[in-house]
Amino acid sequence: MNFTEIINARGIVANKFVSIEGLVAVIICLHYLKRVDNKFILNVLKNELSSFGLCKSVLKLIIDNKKNGDELQNLEKLNRIRNIFSHSVISGDSGQSNGDIMNASFVNHKDLDKKINAEEMLKEFNSLYDSTIEWLMKIFEEKGGNFK
Repeated sequence: MNFTEIINARGIVANKFVSIEGLVAVIICLHYLKRVDNKFILNVLKNELSSFGLCKSVLKLIIDNKKNGDELQNLEKLNRIRNIFSHSVISGDSGQSNGDIMNASFVNHKDLDKKINAEEMLKEFNSLYDSTIEWLMKIFEEKGGNFK
């Protein structure tokens, strides 16, 4: 990937993850409040001091962890990939094509000598996304949710 492609992929990952965060928040509302309360979502679950980690922990409390272990691991992977795309520095070769940095990748903050392949991360994200949305939609419906 070049620099521009990574920037575009950042937007794709962020946009898709917003859907995951929203579904988890709605599931929590349905479980505890028996309805969707947008003020609760905005003021409690999505306020600037809350995190997806908090919502994920609450989700773990309201579902069967043994039955949903693989799906929870996939959710965690998606969150890690989202964090890489959102927070990692991009580096690339000094060679440029049409003003773009070529062979761009993410800097690995744990080992600066290693790079994180953005294209592989995007493929993994996309391979897990649809099944995770389906799983969350199933929980949403089990909690009484519908899109009427």
